[in-house]
Amino acid sequence: MGPQEPLIHGDARCALVAAASIIAKVIGDALMVELDQVDSRYGYALHKGYGTPYHLEALRVHGPSIHHRANWARVRDAQLALDPSWLETNGEKGRQGEDRASNYLAACGYRVLARNVRVPGGESMPFASTADAGDRRSKAP
Repeated sequence: MGPQEPLIHGDARCALVAAASIIAKVIGDALMVELDQVDSRYGYALHKGYGTPYHLEALRVHGPSIHHRANWARVRDAQLALDPSWLETNGEKGRQGEDRASNYLAACGYRVLARNVRVPGGESMPFASTADAGDRRSKAP
């Protein structure tokens, strides 16, 4: 796979990107309806995961579920309001996840260049180089 570049306003400039965006939205909405059947406390079927007043109130009352993204500010704030010690526990889980990802990349022959790199959206991840990977990249452990 070659270099990738963002396509600003891609859905307006490329029919394939527009189609993929619609498919992702429809599938995401359907998954929210299914999730609502598993845990109806948050009303996923009503708001499809968006930060509506109803959803935010459910977060405040019940705290985040395992399905919420802990790195989103409103989810994090709701969890901290219920359990201030959560931040320390969640940070440790993040470090453990990054350790596993870095170890996996190294086992596949990649050289980890940096860890805990923040990207748009708030995610943290290791960055790795394929320079040392050679043919080992296709042989995941």
